[in-house]
Amino acid sequence: MKPNKLFWIIWAVWLVLNVLTSLMMEIYTDEAYYRLYGQFLAWGYYDHPPMVGLMAWVSDHLMCQTTMLGLRNLTVRLTTILTHALTVWLLFKTMADDREVTRPMVVTFFMVAAGMVMLSTTGFMLTPDSPLLLFATLFFYAYQKYLKGSNLWQWALVLGVAIAGMLYSKYMGVLVVAFVVLSNWQLVKDGRLWCALLLALALMTPHFWWQISHGFPSLQYHLVARNEGFDIDYILEYWPNQLVVYNPLLLVLMIVGSIVTLRQRKEDMFERGLAVTILGFLFFFWLMTVKGHAEPHWTMAASVPAVLLLTRILTEQRIAWMNRRWVCITLWCMVGLIQVARVVLWTNCLPLDTALGSKHQRYDYLKEISGDKVMVSIGSFQWPSMYRFWYGEAVLVHDIEERHTQYEYIDIDYPFQGQPASICDPIDGCHDTVVYAHNYHHKMVNRLQMTDRMRVTEQSAQVDGDSLRWQLSIANPYAVAFDFQHDEMPCRLQVAAMDTDWCFAECKVCGPMQIPARDSARYTVTCSWRDLTSQSRPEKIQYMFTLYNTLAHTENSPWQTISLY
Repeated sequence: MKPNKLFWIIWAVWLVLNVLTSLMMEIYTDEAYYRLYGQFLAWGYYDHPPMVGLMAWVSDHLMCQTTMLGLRNLTVRLTTILTHALTVWLLFKTMADDREVTRPMVVTFFMVAAGMVMLSTTGFMLTPDSPLLLFATLFFYAYQKYLKGSNLWQWALVLGVAIAGMLYSKYMGVLVVAFVVLSNWQLVKDGRLWCALLLALALMTPHFWWQISHGFPSLQYHLVARNEGFDIDYILEYWPNQLVVYNPLLLVLMIVGSIVTLRQRKEDMFERGLAVTILGFLFFFWLMTVKGHAEPHWTMAASVPAVLLLTRILTEQRIAWMNRRWVCITLWCMVGLIQVARVVLWTNCLPLDTALGSKHQRYDYLKEISGDKVMVSIGSFQWPSMYRFWYGEAVLVHDIEERHTQYEYIDIDYPFQGQPASICDPIDGCHDTVVYAHNYHHKMVNRLQMTDRMRVTEQSAQVDGDSLRWQLSIANPYAVAFDFQHDEMPCRLQVAAMDTDWCFAECKVCGPMQIPARDSARYTVTCSWRDLTSQSRPEKIQYMFTLYNTLAHTENSPWQTISLY
């Protein structure tokens, strides 16, 4: 059989397996969350750049927003399948560039690619890594062509598009560029490459504007909110996690192969770029564990240069002491285990706490008890996202003790204020319990009163002995009046501060008990600063105002600072 024909046969089998897995495996909670992105397209999202939302939107529209149970998964995953298929083809084209394609080359390529656990998952699950891998592959393809010295301006423009595509997929795409430049310092003197970077920045302008207009939420989340402090466990768990991501044999081959390449092929700038990118990703994120947990898949972009480099090393048997026969046998065994795991995922019989199966029964129960009412969830973004995928309307109430999510940037809750609602609390925060099942509390309300969009504006602040006094304005953007003495969901104004833990001080409020629809009211508010700190008298206190409506402490003002002296 001709090598090219063999490639297309295996490629087609790979594609069919991904289609079957996409159809049969339950939607993962993050995928349902990304579907929310696609329903509310924007140039940016709190957690990620916008590419994954665009992919969800395209899948939904290519499938004509089908509600057929058997095909519903493709409304989220179709573009992932197509993107991954294109990535595999472009990876092979890059690896085999100007080389004679042989059967061992084709077989080795698919053996290495299929042996990478996380690389396989990007073929049937919607994640930001899927477009990242596509544009990273395009980047290396264009970079290889650029180094050959023909059509330089053409390939420089392709590099600019690829860089923008990586950044629109995941911010860590910038590391791919950084490590390639680190491997070939002469690039900093190349004016065409600077033009490619300027093109990428120009293409990123709409996203930059979104970040500026929203106060850089993504940068705050990734660079500040995820800093968990030093913990030796984060450092120790990193390499075992990477063993799972790449599989043990491939991880060792990646490191050894990269080191050997840097020593033996110093003049091959392309393969130097592959090797430096592999080592750079693996050790950069290991270094990042000194300030917090590193998710195993953060090194995913290194799988592109890894497939390219390892296929060449194994095909050409560059490492003399490495027994290619035994390496291939071991790799094929691992590929077989990965495919067995894929079939297990088809069954959806894994325990609920694995987040990889048996989820539908939980949301069936929620639909049964909620009926046609909107489902309101507190805390986790996964619950309302999954419910929206399976059944219909759901909103999230953000508690200040939980992480921020994209739900705070989309106005999906306005129509449900004052309407009947089903409140489901997966954490222990809904004290007025009616039903308890499936690890959450549930209750029904006839008139929902949420506080997420209420805005507290400080007019003045002063210290009077042990008391703090403010003049405030509270704005109600909802289409129904806001009632502090609501019969089902009464509300209290509190001051929140972070000491060794969250501190909440009850406020004495002087002002109207109701705020008319789409209007505001003025209040005089007092509380004791001693309720906000464990210190005898700190120099200053950082605080914010929160409205508590029996569901959650919502974030209703920016953080402020007041001096006690």
